[in-house]
Amino acid sequence: MKDFNLLKSGQEEKRRFPRFPVRYFVVSDTDSHPLYSSAIDISKGGLGIISSKEFNCTQGFDVHIRFNVDNSGRFDLQLKARVVWRKGIILDNLYRTGLEIIEVPDAFCRDFQDCLESLSCNPS
Repeated sequence: MKDFNLLKSGQEEKRRFPRFPVRYFVVSDTDSHPLYSSAIDISKGGLGIISSKEFNCTQGFDVHIRFNVDNSGRFDLQLKARVVWRKGIILDNLYRTGLEIIEVPDAFCRDFQDCLESLSCNPS
């Protein structure tokens, strides 16, 4: 599977929170049209996605994530996120986009925390 890590050899990670590589299915609600993407990494502060649509910087939208961490249970998350950076076409008309999580609704806080704890205990 293609590695979409954008760090060059020897380059240091400059993130506030550790990120974890994932392969999650993501639905983004943009302008009332669902867009199906793949999350490739997630952290407490954001997530990286690969999609067939190029997003505008600072564009905000709802993100729905469905996944099963280590077969321990299925998590359904709804988050509010905004685009903080984007990279042009990386492969076959796919775009790499960085999203900042701007809100985790109260109903999903525990699931989101459980997800991150599970990933930190079982890194890929």
